[in-house]
Amino acid sequence: MQVQQLAYGYGILCVGGWLLSTSTYEKYTWDSRHGLGPANVEIPYAVGQRLVFSNRGWFTIEDEWTKVLDPRGANTFFVANVVQVPRPENGHYLVVQTSI
Repeated sequence: MQVQQLAYGYGILCVGGWLLSTSTYEKYTWDSRHGLGPANVEIPYAVGQRLVFSNRGWFTIEDEWTKVLDPRGANTFFVANVVQVPRPENGHYLVVQTSI
């Protein structure tokens, strides 16, 4: 680590079809996270659903770009499919097959 370096980090770039078990997915709807509806409304994931990235870079089924009036328009770039839904038996992890 160099003296002028403020933080050390790492990243992983995956291209192609990877099978990932992740905890970085949106658990609650965009509206409930931003106080525009009932609090803590869970997103119902189902096997085979297509996923996009949320505004904070997590997997989700919601098109958050449209909700925040992003000038890029609707987010239709699907990055993964749900293989296994989160449940207590798998530690509430979402298993996805990437398609980047």
